[in-house]
Amino acid sequence: MLSAFKLALMPLVVLGICMMAGLDRVATTAAVVCAGVPTAKNAYVLASEYDIEKPLVGAAISMTTLFSIVTLLAWLYVL
Repeated sequence: MLSAFKLALMPLVVLGICMMAGLDRVATTAAVVCAGVPTAKNAYVLASEYDIEKPLVGAAISMTTLFSIVTLLAWLYVL
């Protein structure tokens, strides 16, 4: 669920905002791709440091990294 939100819903929201703002194609593509990248590895470092939800963060990083191969290509195709 968390991975789907990060990889599909966030870029869709950013795409809508870019369209409402009237951004050009290059800026819109850049914003959508930035919104659709996998969860950063430093999230796990912070989870480990504070000893909070390490398994959840690790799973989110793994899943978003794995599925981002497909979703980023899909977003680039759509744009």
